[in-house]
Amino acid sequence: MNETTITHHEKPKKGQQLTQKERVLELVKSGKADNVAEISGILKISKMSVYRYVRALIRDNDISKTFNKLYPYAHNVPDIKHTDSYPKCGVCLKHIADERLTITVIWKNGKKFEFCCTHCAIMGILHLIGDLDSVSSIMGRDFIYGNPLDLRNAFLLFKTDIIPCCSPPILVFAKQDDAEKFQKGFGGAIKSFEDIMSHMKF
Repeated sequence: MNETTITHHEKPKKGQQLTQKERVLELVKSGKADNVAEISGILKISKMSVYRYVRALIRDNDISKTFNKLYPYAHNVPDIKHTDSYPKCGVCLKHIADERLTITVIWKNGKKFEFCCTHCAIMGILHLIGDLDSVSSIMGRDFIYGNPLDLRNAFLLFKTDIIPCCSPPILVFAKQDDAEKFQKGFGGAIKSFEDIMSHMKF
């Protein structure tokens, strides 16, 4: 099969084995592989080919992706109904238990997305929401004081040594001075919301 030709609904002919795209999906859904390098090694195809299949699967809403990990797509994310004590993150599906890290994205039409941390919120905005013009607010809390603020007005500490949730970590600060003090002790780079959105694009 020509690996460079990928359709949205690529299927093998009757009697043939799974296509490479379907093999990638099967590896992610089964939990046997959750990143491009692992899939490349298992299927013995180039990482570039895996990236192309992953892009197609994301377009088809079959999988979702954080900065360095692949997940089966949560098809009910826009209208999440939680049966457990804690809601689940719209990207990595972990239970959201730490209010200090939680990010809530609210659309102008009132729909709401919840994410366990800033890392997953940005990946969710990139791959699940896409259009920032339709977003009313992206609310998180200052990492030190817990005061609410919109991430678009925050100072974000990227890739610090402190990893309270998903990796690479992104910590939220209302004041640049607080972010700089934390940076001196735990490393990382201080970035704006726009900078991190651009950096984490797939």
